[in-house]
Amino acid sequence: MLQRKTKGSMFLISFLGITFLWSTLLVGQTIPLPIPIYPIPRTITYQGVLDQTNGTPVPDGFYTLKFTLYNGPNSNAAALWTETQSVAVIKGLFNAILGSVNPIPLQFGRELWLGKTVGSGAELGPRSALTSTPYSIHSVYADSLTDPAGGALTGSYPNPGIANGEVVRSINTLKDSVTLAAGGNVTTTRTGNTLTIAAAGGTGSGISAVTAGTGLPAVAPVGM
Repeated sequence: MLQRKTKGSMFLISFLGITFLWSTLLVGQTIPLPIPIYPIPRTITYQGVLDQTNGTPVPDGFYTLKFTLYNGPNSNAAALWTETQSVAVIKGLFNAILGSVNPIPLQFGRELWLGKTVGSGAELGPRSALTSTPYSIHSVYADSLTDPAGGALTGSYPNPGIANGEVVRSINTLKDSVTLAAGGNVTTTRTGNTLTIAAAGGTGSGISAVTAGTGLPAVAPVGM
């Protein structure tokens, strides 16, 4: 641990090319500041090769490339997103960051194909099917779900509720932690998830006499 014997000071630490800001609040006590959480980048790296008709790489320079995402590989597929970039090409190789010019609004919850066009020419074929890496962008929607809930839940995310008839909601209107206490001559025994309630027999000796009220004849108990 790196410490600095001063009070209230701040300093930088560089580790593997990443710079951290630390603050020393007390002598000999170093506490890291909270690290901010950044949103998922909505861009895709795409690399390719530009060749001439004779198979040799195009001359080095900047070329205008148009990228388009479709919902299918065929010519009748719908274009869902497009952008045009000026891309540096060296020995035929180029690297483009899709979405750096026009943000990609898609959720990547379906199969998509990428079309490429150089300058004002026709789109090059065939279109490239996107693989699993760009689809990881879809995970960001787990933080903002609005789909209907299912199973024992009702309503929609992010605030679903418990559906009727699925769980015990309360005991005599009591909720959360409820304690079941045994009364006189009653015991409760728990075995796993089973709660057994038992009552002991009385200790009286039977009826010894009956006092009659108004209009009720007195009858002696049998055997007396």
